[in-house]
Amino acid sequence: MLTDSYQWDYNKKAGEMELMFGGKRCIARVENWEGGVIRLLIQKEQTPHNPPFLLGEGKKERPKPTGKGDIVFESGKSRLIFSKESGWQWLFGGKPLLEQSDEIYPTFKGWKDFVKPLFLDEISATISFGLHPGEPVFGGGETFGYLNKRRQSLNMRILDSCGLTTTGYSYKFVPLFWSPRGWAVFMCTNYPVIADIGNKSYTSFQITVKEPCLDIFLIPGSPGEIMRHYWRLTGTPPLPPEWALGAWWSRCMYRNKEEVKEVVNGLKKHRIRGSVISLDPLWQKNKPKWNSDACDFIWGDEAFGDQKEFCDWLHSEGIKLCLWENPFVWLEGDSYEDLKEYLIKDKKGNIVNPEPPLCGAGIVEKMEKIGAWDFTNPEAWKKRTALHAKLLENGADCFKVDYGDTTPGEDIHNVYAFYYAKNTWEAVEKERGAKEAMIWARPGWSGCQRYPGCWAGDSQSSFPSMASTLAGCLSLAASGFSWWSHDIGGFFHYSGNPPSPELYIRWAEWGLLSPLSRFHGTTPREPWRFGDKAIKAIRELVNLRYELIPRMIKSYKSLVKRGLPMGRPLVMDYPNDPATYDLADEYLFGESWLVAPVVEQGSRKRKVYFPEGVWKPFYGKERIKGPCWRECVSLPGSPLLFEKK
Repeated sequence: MLTDSYQWDYNKKAGEMELMFGGKRCIARVENWEGGVIRLLIQKEQTPHNPPFLLGEGKKERPKPTGKGDIVFESGKSRLIFSKESGWQWLFGGKPLLEQSDEIYPTFKGWKDFVKPLFLDEISATISFGLHPGEPVFGGGETFGYLNKRRQSLNMRILDSCGLTTTGYSYKFVPLFWSPRGWAVFMCTNYPVIADIGNKSYTSFQITVKEPCLDIFLIPGSPGEIMRHYWRLTGTPPLPPEWALGAWWSRCMYRNKEEVKEVVNGLKKHRIRGSVISLDPLWQKNKPKWNSDACDFIWGDEAFGDQKEFCDWLHSEGIKLCLWENPFVWLEGDSYEDLKEYLIKDKKGNIVNPEPPLCGAGIVEKMEKIGAWDFTNPEAWKKRTALHAKLLENGADCFKVDYGDTTPGEDIHNVYAFYYAKNTWEAVEKERGAKEAMIWARPGWSGCQRYPGCWAGDSQSSFPSMASTLAGCLSLAASGFSWWSHDIGGFFHYSGNPPSPELYIRWAEWGLLSPLSRFHGTTPREPWRFGDKAIKAIRELVNLRYELIPRMIKSYKSLVKRGLPMGRPLVMDYPNDPATYDLADEYLFGESWLVAPVVEQGSRKRKVYFPEGVWKPFYGKERIKGPCWRECVSLPGSPLLFEKK
């Protein structure tokens, strides 16, 4: 075989396949995870490799040597072959799905691999395979801009992107990728991943994980079948409580009880419904003393009055309460002495500071007065659960799980988001029960989809940012997240100005037709701040939202059985239709709805793609037979919503 990256041998005595990477010898293990799903695990020693998000166990398959010097692993309909002539290859039902890339070039010292088909060293592991001409690839998490990841290179290390939702930065990466040709790969790791999808080489997909262990799942099937398998491995998204499917009202930040009462009274006055009020950091007693955001879970009586009285009043209005949190502790705060033993420390016992966010390059250069909770410490886990419990006992209903994307240490950096979501979710579940459990999270990694919900971070208040935020949400859905959301109106604008009434209404048109819906931003997002047209439009859109909730709940069971998120890109339902491959500005919602947002300023019409079937406008009698493109007219406040008949 022409490759300089690896060789292999069969250890007959041990019944194992051994791989050699230069002078390094590793053990290769293949496991059967049913349904044709196989796990390839390559590491120096046969030690357990079980990331916290992985569920279940596989059955070890023994390698079968052939007379030609090849080695075959058989697992149901899946066969993983290591051939002396062509390298590694994966077949399902006799059909080749993936095979190692053959980007080989001549040098004066012999043939060399341009992209390494398989390689391990002391700090990383790499696997590469070929892509068919024009083959699209989806997944990767909440990656903004492009739904189809072909021709991109993703550095999958989550971070606080500070509103740059028009870039390759992301709060939520998921190392799961799939193709309509019937394959998916999932890198089962806590560590950052670099995915080069036909970028370095137009015909090769190269994946590098930043740990000296290759742990990869090969998953066959249609998009829905792939997602069902992935959920089986990492967790199925549950149905949120019914109240969580309503409209959430929030601001950065409500300063006191009087401002909240003004919002609740305003909603009643204008006959606009709401299910949740979310309070950002100022609900905490000690927040005004800190220069950066932290959380010690101490309610602020001075600003919001007695918590139980505040919550009782809010509940009497039919509204739930969500409280902001982050995983940081202010090191000069009143609670430091009580909480210091639960923070992440280095080998010398010194508290480790979180990394600065992306904007730290020139704005926040250090986080030296902040420590982060150590979720690997069982006592810290219990302590934090108890702090949540007190707030829940006094009337809080759920928590906004913010930050958590700047934890130092490559072994913990990405997976910290999973621990963080799990800890908060379980605290709510313990007090409220599984059917009432709910969070609202920003960071994400593999497995976080089983703790709904989430939002797309700090998007900017502009039409281009709205379009890229939509693309990011659909990419996240294609990575297994069902209950996603975003800030209606955008989180902020660098000018400090609020969104224009046009942008506000256009964002609400699809925001209230998203799996979860929240109005939020650095300036007020209540509709009466945007004029009479906005009040009327938002009232009608919110009413539509509540009208559709029963159908959302009814469709959940069917969708989850089919492996389909509540809101998703068209390619997941129509993988054999090439016209859907690059559609990042329209999506399917529930079992039968098609949503086509207007994402260009000043536009009153847009082209909509209708896939196979007959589609009826939600507000009209026309029938549109797909597949076809159609130019549709939409005035602000009139969403382009269609139902399949």
